[in-house]
Amino acid sequence: MEKIINIDWLSFFCQCGDIVNFDNYTLELKDYGTQIFEKMADVVRYNEVVAIVLWQPRSAILPKDSAMIKIKNRQLYNEKWYQIFTDIQKNWFCHDIKISRIDICADFLTFKNGLHPKTLISNFLTQKFVKVGRGTFKVMGNQKKYINYQYLRFGSGASDISAYLYNKSAEMREERDKPYIRELWQNLKNSNNNDVWRLEFSLKGKSLKIVDTIQGNFVIDSFKSLTNKEVIANIYSFMVKKYFSFVIPECQKNKSRWQKLQLFNDEDCHFKIVDFRLKSDTTKKHKIFLTNLVALEKEMRALKSYARDIIQCVAMDYAEEHNLIDYVERKKQLVKHFD
Repeated sequence: MEKIINIDWLSFFCQCGDIVNFDNYTLELKDYGTQIFEKMADVVRYNEVVAIVLWQPRSAILPKDSAMIKIKNRQLYNEKWYQIFTDIQKNWFCHDIKISRIDICADFLTFKNGLHPKTLISNFLTQKFVKVGRGTFKVMGNQKKYINYQYLRFGSGASDISAYLYNKSAEMREERDKPYIRELWQNLKNSNNNDVWRLEFSLKGKSLKIVDTIQGNFVIDSFKSLTNKEVIANIYSFMVKKYFSFVIPECQKNKSRWQKLQLFNDEDCHFKIVDFRLKSDTTKKHKIFLTNLVALEKEMRALKSYARDIIQCVAMDYAEEHNLIDYVERKKQLVKHFD
């Protein structure tokens, strides 16, 4: 089976100097900001919007020089995004850069051995296929003469990792067509013009700390590493095996011995998600800081996901650093509206 792997979303949080026009980049300032940032602008290069930037935080909780930058979708597919990132980093003096979210996807017609995505969804719902692991899921579709499944999601908006299987062709017909994606689909053997499906993983927080257990290094150790197609393919393979793995039920009770459902060609992968960070001591002021983040987040429900990611990125990172993950979990309202 053929599949095309790409980065579909990339946003990062940073601290920087003056956000101004430079070289061939100009800012088209919006008349509005967000509840988190006073200013928001499109970043335009050669008459094309290549990124969105939000800056000047309203709350004193965030550093005054904080900014959130999202690379536009088209740039991720034409492979110009890294040059845009380095230009912005250099000219705006960006530092303490942290990825807030990255989505990696694969487009294909069927899984291995001709298994259609609709069949996988149907068999999962009827327990002919059993997903490895526990968690929440959501299914969408429509009913005419038959039930037509179009979407399966594992994980919630508060999850560090979410997996989405959906009909990408149908989405672009019904919502917004993207010719630059259709152009890539020409590499698929689709003489019958069948719908293209997508399996996508959204990573944020701890899920970005992927380690190569043989080399002993973080896989995403820099933005440059994300330009390596082999690295992206290996991350994707790891995500499939760990977060979108199914088995076929058998008579024996030991589920670990049930036959594994092979969705793609087996690829050797020796990755693991770990956290090497040393923990700091916890004090009352750290809890107060997180409590303030809770209060701030309550006012953010109407924001787009890339803006809300800022609160999650800061809160969860701070909680990890100060041994307050359990504290955050007890404060369910902190993560309730991160979706």
